[in-house]
Formats: sequence, C-alpha cells, structure tokens
Amino acid sequence: MKGYKRLKSLAEKVFKASKADQTEVLFANVDQLLTRFSKNSIHQNVMSSDNQVSIRVVKGKKIGSALTNKVDPDGIIQTLMRATEIADLQSEDEKFKSLPCEKEIVIEDDFGKINPKDFANKVTSIVNIAMDKGVKAFGAIKRENAEIAIFNSSGTSSYRTSTLDNLNLVMMDGELSGYGALSGINLTINDIEQLALIASAKCKSKYTPIPIEPGEYTVFLEEYAVITMLMMLNYMGFSGLKFLEGRSFLSNKIGKKITGADISIYDDGISEKGIPSYFDFEGKKKKKVILIENGIGKGVVYDSYTANMGNKKNTGHSLPQPNLFGPYCLNIFMKSGNADVKDMISTIKKGIYITRFHYVNVVHPTKTVMTGMTRDGTFLIENGEITRPIKNLRFTQSILDAFKNAKMISKKRKLFSLEGETYLAPAVVIKCFNFTGVSEM
Repeated sequence: MKGYKRLKSLAEKVFKASKADQTEVLFANVDQLLTRFSKNSIHQNVMSSDNQVSIRVVKGKKIGSALTNKVDPDGIIQTLMRATEIADLQSEDEKFKSLPCEKEIVIEDDFGKINPKDFANKVTSIVNIAMDKGVKAFGAIKRENAEIAIFNSSGTSSYRTSTLDNLNLVMMDGELSGYGALSGINLTINDIEQLALIASAKCKSKYTPIPIEPGEYTVFLEEYAVITMLMMLNYMGFSGLKFLEGRSFLSNKIGKKITGADISIYDDGISEKGIPSYFDFEGKKKKKVILIENGIGKGVVYDSYTANMGNKKNTGHSLPQPNLFGPYCLNIFMKSGNADVKDMISTIKKGIYITRFHYVNVVHPTKTVMTGMTRDGTFLIENGEITRPIKNLRFTQSILDAFKNAKMISKKRKLFSLEGETYLAPAVVIKCFNFTGVSEM
C-alpha cells in the first residue's frame, strides 16, 4: 500500500504535467489472500497484489481515459499522455458538465493481516465439523486489503483503506448439499463454525430428494435468496442512467405503489451496519438514497454525469469511469420485519424452503422478471414444519410481484458482500411464487 501522502504527491505531479482543463487520477491498490478447499482439504493458496492507476482528462467537453499498472512517476505520466491523446480524438459530449469538487475525505482503517496460517486454521475448523458430521466441505475464504484514492484538479481529494473477509461454503453428502456465506471485517472461528453447522445440517437427511410438481407455492426465502433478488433489482433499475432513459422499472413509477407496504429498500454507503465505502469512484461523498419506501417507488442513484443530464443532485454513486452502466448502488439494505424464523415457517401449511438461487438471469427488466434455479438446500414445508428435501426447481418470477406477496419478514438480517457490492437483507415468506420446471439435480 502506498499511503495518502505519497498518492496525493503522485496526483499533483500529474496535474502539473497535464494540459487539460480538468484531470482526475484514481488509484486502486488491492492485496489479496485466497484459500480454496475441496473434499475436506485445502487445495489452493493464492496471494496477489495489484496496483492500478486510471487517469481521466477533460478538454472542453472532450473526455479521454487510460489505465496502467505502472504506479511510478514515469508510468503515470505516460498514461496521462495516452488519456490526452484519446481525448483529442473524441467528439464533444454536450451532456458533460464538470468533474465534482469535494472537500477532503481521508479514512484510514487498520488492515487485516494477510496470514495463510490463520486461514488454514479457519478452514480446519470447517473440516473438523464436516468430518464429524460425515459430509464433505467445499468453498473458499478470501481477505482483501484495499486502498482507494481519487484526486482531481478541481480540488477533490478522497482516500480510504479497508479490509474485507468473505467465506463461501458448500457442504455435500451424496445428492444433498447445504450452503452458507459470511462477510465481515474479520471473520471469527466461532462465526465460521456456526455457519458450518448450519450448512452441514442441510445435507443430512434420512430421505432422498423427491420431485414436486411445478406451480405456485408459498416460499420461505433465506437471506441469500432475498439478496439475489435485491441484486437483480439493482441491475434492472436503481441506476439513474436507466431511469432517465426509460429502461428502469422505476421509470414513471416514482410515488406509485410497486410492492407490498412492508418492503423498504435503500442504499447507504456510510452506514456501519454494512461495509461502508464512504465515497464513490469520483471522490464524491455518498448519500443515503431511499429507493423503495413502504412499497412506494422513491428514487434512484446518480453520479455527476447523470445528475447533470436529469438536473438532479449527485448522490455519490459513480463507478470507475468510463463505463456504459452509469451510477450504481454498492450498499443496499432491505428493512427488517418483526418475525422470528421459526414462527415464519410455522405459518406455512404447504410450501417450499429455499436457501439460495443459482444461475439467475433477466427475462424482462422493466417488469423485473427473472428466472433461475434453487440450490443447496431446498425442502418441502408441510403443516408448519420442514419435512424432507426436494429436487431443485426452476422459477420464473417478477421480483416486484413477489414483494407484493410478501407476508412475513424476519427481524434478523444477513450481510453479504460480493465483487464490491454489499447487501443486508432479512428472510421473507412470499405467497404465489411461480415455479416452471423441475431439475433432476
């Protein structure tokens, strides 16, 4: 890691050498440790360190960008020259106004140690439980220490360091499998063991999985399945660019009821309940944005470019530029309810318990229709009790319609972070969830 002062000094050298009207420098430095395990044994340890510098220049309304891994004065100046040459070849973008000008933000959290032995001990705790239960453990545990810094010639100076651990776990026994995942600043062995016990219990049964007929069922969705639905909503419509272009399910729906009254979803990059990121990839401080409140469509997120397009306020949701997607939510929360999981399951006369979804794709973005499969823990619920495992099912379902039929929401929520996106979601009971096929798996 380079440190705030050194990176700022490098950025100032770029500004001094630049002949553009505005110049932006984005540093992204990541150290990573990844330990993979399979069949109760570690089979791969990988450590990596990646340093990137992205430079964006603005000449009038012409914009050019270039990227390098050479984080030294010569490499950065060469990248500046390439970005300038690219800008000279562009047409003017009349929708562009300016790079943001932000007050200095400096957040220096302690890094977690990159220690393979520590991860080996944590995997050992999983394997011990797997062997004791007579199952096999598969998965990966990863730590990322990241340093992000954004500087521009208009005065923006934003810097943060962070640590994030992720664990993905699948336990298997014959035809049955159970899934679990954890995200956090520093995963403890106790938390990991609790997850391993839950995942192993899902793949132990005196019954073999049976197929059931496709159709509409009441479902209990674990937090993992709900998080997938939030990911799909995020992709299909919380971006200000899609909203302004009429491609979002929220286009023409602000102020209108789109889900059940118990559904509230928001993005908050500052909240310590999630994995805070504090500012976006233009250095703009993040703002909390209410997306859906008590079933009513409320808003979308913006970066500097789309805020200017729509005459809106910049909410601090830029991805690294340039990109074709526009602004994006990276810290989504779904409001919890007041129910206990056991009570939620006890209300279901006949239904399906779903741990997570797999291979999910968009069918119709403005209607929020998705399709995919259940996976790693799908069970029949009869008279308020989980009775036996069933074959995985294919579903085709509108997410908004599903949330219209949400009947109970859990008090507890689960945190999950993947590829820079963080979600905090509860479990949900939903009526009339539509299944269209049965898998042989």
